[in-house]
Amino acid sequence: MRMRGTGIAGAILIMAAMPARAAPVAPGTIDEDLRCLAVMASLAGNASGEEQNRIMGGVLYFVGLIEGKAPAADLVTELKRVSAAMSEADFDQAAQRCGQKLQEKGRQLDAIGQALEPSK
Repeated sequence: MRMRGTGIAGAILIMAAMPARAAPVAPGTIDEDLRCLAVMASLAGNASGEEQNRIMGGVLYFVGLIEGKAPAADLVTELKRVSAAMSEADFDQAAQRCGQKLQEKGRQLDAIGQALEPSK
């Protein structure tokens, strides 16, 4: 397996500082986003400098998606559950899918920025 543990452990430590939430989450409702969060956290944990800052944007994006869908979710518990079940192939597939999702969102943000620029 890739060096996923360090990044995921770091994300879990960060999320452990967040207020705990008690309500359970319906199985599967946020699993795809949790897989993306696991991938981003792993990548961020193994990166440094500007690359790490860029990847942390992905971490925050997926945390926001998860909290929007399941605001009462215990992120630490849910991330542990999903990441423990991920194989190397799952990790690679999620990395590709999640990277594509972030690229599309980046293009959308670029288009919004261009639309908001005053005419020259």
